[in-house]
Amino acid sequence: MPVMRIDTSEAACTIEEVTEAVRRLGDAFKGIVGSPKTIALRKEPRLCSQCGAPLHGHTCEYCGTEY
Repeated sequence: MPVMRIDTSEAACTIEEVTEAVRRLGDAFKGIVGSPKTIALRKEPRLCSQCGAPLHGHTCEYCGTEY
């Protein structure tokens, strides 16, 4: 594992090691949060497209349109 010295301006690892560490960190983060396709939420309509009334569940109580 590469070591960086913070108290001096001297780097104890190469740029290739840093690049690889950043790539691995990014891969690990993707594994934790998932990809944008897997975490995208489906947007459900909240207003009826026919009359504009608020929806209760998947049916408009005013005009009866089902979603």
